[in-house]
Amino acid sequence: MKLCDIRRKVTNALGGADGARRECDLLISHVYGVDAADIPLHMFDELEYDATLDGMIARRTSGEPLEYIIGRTVFCDLDFFVTPSCLIPQADTEVVAREAARLDGGRFLDLCTGSGCIAVFLAKRGARGVAVDISGAALDIARKNAELNGVSDKIEFVEADVFAPLDIGAGFDVIVSNPPYVRSGEIDSLSREVRHEPRIALDGGADGLDFYRRIASVAGELLAPRGALVCEIGYDEAADVLSILSAHGFSGRVTKDYGGRDRCVVAVKTDRRTT
Repeated sequence: MKLCDIRRKVTNALGGADGARRECDLLISHVYGVDAADIPLHMFDELEYDATLDGMIARRTSGEPLEYIIGRTVFCDLDFFVTPSCLIPQADTEVVAREAARLDGGRFLDLCTGSGCIAVFLAKRGARGVAVDISGAALDIARKNAELNGVSDKIEFVEADVFAPLDIGAGFDVIVSNPPYVRSGEIDSLSREVRHEPRIALDGGADGLDFYRRIASVAGELLAPRGALVCEIGYDEAADVLSILSAHGFSGRVTKDYGGRDRCVVAVKTDRRTT
């Protein structure tokens, strides 16, 4: 069977749209070990159809994210492992990582690290830090990603509950976080792909703001005197998050994502509390 025929069969099974072609190439790359970008160069190669593809197609058409099926994704041009134990790094979160990297700080704290994508990106840029998550399974993936990207010696991984006392030291130049921020009542209405991701990494409480309240309450003690806080936010949460931060003596600004929506808050300590 020619590769072009396999490609046609898989693309049609996935739905035949433009997005299906891209996903088809990633599945073929995963199964046959051909770089997705090189598939057009091998279209007439004779290959045996691998029935593994059928199982992958069934998983994808049922709504399981492609990244979980192939076990990998790309974030800020770096490769990462992903499993259903952690959120899939998204392009919107790249804005958060790049904002944190722009700050003049060599020591970071990544709260709710998940796959470790932000921590690994900062470490690749020369910083050192601590990455915290409540999920031991997610931390296992984060450690693998640090090893994959050659920065294991720059990140300390700590399993801890952000809502409990954090015994992780202080004096961090940057605290960065992509915390759970979906309103509890809205989770079941999310896309079926997102509903495959761990609920614990999505659920931000009744109003989606529980983690921002907690982070704001401890950030002042954890940051160095001129340190900064960088958080991903829901597209409609900017005003509420800025208000929470202001109540704890922080002054912040909002950065938009690639789609032009509010996505990131960068805040510094002013000690002028509003409460």
